[in-house]
Amino acid sequence: MEEMEFATKKMPDPDAREGRNFSTEIGDLRGEVSIEFFKASGPGGQNVNKRNTAVRLTHWPSGIIVVSREERSQLQNKKIAFERLQQQLIALNTPKTVRESTQVPSREKENRLREKKHRSGTKEFRKHPEAE
Repeated sequence: MEEMEFATKKMPDPDAREGRNFSTEIGDLRGEVSIEFFKASGPGGQNVNKRNTAVRLTHWPSGIIVVSREERSQLQNKKIAFERLQQQLIALNTPKTVRESTQVPSREKENRLREKKHRSGTKEFRKHPEAE
């Protein structure tokens, strides 16, 4: 009996996917994902409990896994899963904005001036009394 070799793909490191741009076209995504079907429990009756209606997509280049089991139809769940994957890839492709510093709030300015005035008052007490 011959031994069969199974192709296993290793999930990429989450840090390695930062800065990469992933394709978000459905046609391109179909070639980059593995699709699994499984039984979805919950509402939907006997159809959901007996049939493999739930869908799990694994996007190998990014390591994102998306699951859809809301609908009774496998095709509808597949469509929903691809839409979710597309949204996550768009979010991953969007560069993170750097927070810019803003003006100092007026309340903070008031607190600083009050503290400064208090410090100057304590320094006044350190002076030697002047002879009159």
